[in-house]
Amino acid sequence: MSDFKKAMTDIINMHCMENGSDTPDYILAQYLLGCLVNFDTATMARDKWHGHSGLTEKLGLDEPLGDPKGVGDDSS
Repeated sequence: MSDFKKAMTDIINMHCMENGSDTPDYILAQYLLGCLVNFDTATMARDKWHGHSGLTEKLGLDEPLGDPKGVGDDSS
């Protein structure tokens, strides 16, 4: 489990954010990480559509920060 995913899982647990949906902390963390990856992908597509690299260029990126297929592969 990545450090970020572990920290997110711990925060969800610390604040009992899983109680409303009765969903394990790590599944909620996995979902939120997927949202971040998808937002990054959408932002890059928007920049390409506008014909500029925007934030992508500022960060020195050629591709999205994450891999949606690789988010949350583990359940630990």
